[in-house]
Amino acid sequence: MNFRLLFFITLFVLIVGCANKIEDGSVLTERTEASDFVLEISTPTVAKVGQMLKVKGKLTYVGDKPIELYHGEPIIRFSFTGTDIDYAYTDGGYRTQVKKGQTFEVGSEFKVTEFGKQSLIARTTLIEVDGKVIKGIGNEKYIKNDMSESNKELEDSKITLAPIVIEVNSK
Repeated sequence: MNFRLLFFITLFVLIVGCANKIEDGSVLTERTEASDFVLEISTPTVAKVGQMLKVKGKLTYVGDKPIELYHGEPIIRFSFTGTDIDYAYTDGGYRTQVKKGQTFEVGSEFKVTEFGKQSLIARTTLIEVDGKVIKGIGNEKYIKNDMSESNKELEDSKITLAPIVIEVNSK
């Protein structure tokens, strides 16, 4: 009887403690929330040089009322230190009517060219809701003192996850 209770308490603590970080085999899902949005990124945590690293992102609106969302395309951007691929993005210009629970899904691939510990970075574009920029998260290192106040505000309207470490093995 006491063993079962201890087992369930331990299981509960593990589940609650890992709520924002889910690892399934070598695929990791990280999640963060800002304003009325949830950003969730899934990526393998182990790769090999020469392999294509496939990553997925979801941005879900969890607010209560419909909104007009101003954003760039794609709405989630990825960068990976273990590749020589660099993507060009559009930072604004898109308006989308969004309802509660609506999800934007974005995928990206990188050819892995460097071995060792590499970083995957995921950030949204600027996000403006009904004409006002949101208060993002994780943008401290991207905001520079020499930026104008309006550029600082736009940079801070992005949702950024902490870098995810990918262990890249040689072929």
